[in-house]
Amino acid sequence: MGRRSSVQIKAELAAEVKKATAIADRWDAENREPTQVEREEARASVERANRLNSELKKAKTEEEIKKAIEPLERLGPPTMNGGPGWSHNGLSGAWRKTEATGDAWASGTADQLSKAAGQVGVKALTFGAVEVAAPLSGDPVTLPSAPRRITDLLVSRKPLGGPVFSFLRMIARENNAAPVPDGGLKPTSRFSFENVEDRARVVAHVSEPLPLRYFEDYTNLVRFLETEMFNGVLTTIEAQAIAGDGVGENFTGILHTSGVVNVAFAGDPLRTLRRARTEMEMLAESPTAWVFHPRDLESVDLMRENSNESGGFLVGSGQLAESNVFGNLPRVASAVVPQGTAILADWRQATLLSLGSLVLDADKSGDNFTHNLVQLRAEGRYGIAVQRPQAFAVIDIQGGDGR
Repeated sequence: MGRRSSVQIKAELAAEVKKATAIADRWDAENREPTQVEREEARASVERANRLNSELKKAKTEEEIKKAIEPLERLGPPTMNGGPGWSHNGLSGAWRKTEATGDAWASGTADQLSKAAGQVGVKALTFGAVEVAAPLSGDPVTLPSAPRRITDLLVSRKPLGGPVFSFLRMIARENNAAPVPDGGLKPTSRFSFENVEDRARVVAHVSEPLPLRYFEDYTNLVRFLETEMFNGVLTTIEAQAIAGDGVGENFTGILHTSGVVNVAFAGDPLRTLRRARTEMEMLAESPTAWVFHPRDLESVDLMRENSNESGGFLVGSGQLAESNVFGNLPRVASAVVPQGTAILADWRQATLLSLGSLVLDADKSGDNFTHNLVQLRAEGRYGIAVQRPQAFAVIDIQGGDGR
């Protein structure tokens, strides 16, 4: 059997939308809670729509996909008591909130399907799996004008087709281009690479079991837990991308990648940071941002012209250090960076890899069922590829044993 066309897939997707919508309209019109059979049917339709959407993505642009599945947003039944529920916020409410932090979680088609999955009722949610638009989805993004976290800087993204991946890492870069007379021998530049093989790691955590009635009585709890669960995964990915040691299930992060540029402490933080910029310039690298531990960034921002704290601040808008030292590049604070270490980098030279989507599971089976409890699990599979280590300057800004 040949591969189906996008028109065929779209028709099947529309049929699932129509079926799920009819189910929701029925219990909505009758102002009652859905039966177990209706919940199962609605959930099955959304799951089939998810699968069809994955097929459709290969043949249609994201804009066309979004237009095709817009009717799914109508799946907005009341909560179990028949009153206002999540019909317009759904599971995607939390993702819209995090979009304000620079993570465009609500922009993909999978997010639209997830919204529909969340809108089939509280009890329907509590035994299902919700596939969301991964905040680290495999599409390149633009560096935000005011990045707020490390994943904002990792603008190079790539989806994986399987659990194992490989990439080329540049280990030598020597430019010997020169003017050459007619018939003269052209100089040879040296660009050396090594092949690196790795695999996607599972990043996951679960919540403690919570009483089911909490979800029915406090609709904001769902959005709060979504935000916490997804941010937990995101923060761990950032920590691994920076400091993973490659042992066991850990990524091989930037700090443990051979070939990065190590900048020694030069007597004081500002002098050391300015030296790091020089090192990058000598290597013809074009950094895009700095990353600091929050306490280190605080210390730098509060540095004054003299030691008795009566002088003016050295760093800040309009101060010479802003351009002389930092080159007017954005500074991002992240607690995943070891205190005493700063990183100046062209963050485009590392690629964030994702296998599938970030999934939120809700479970009330087994002991949870007999105790009327619900437990959530957020899980995704990710990896990091540092393609040009010399684009990353790892800076000791404390000296001694401070790093």
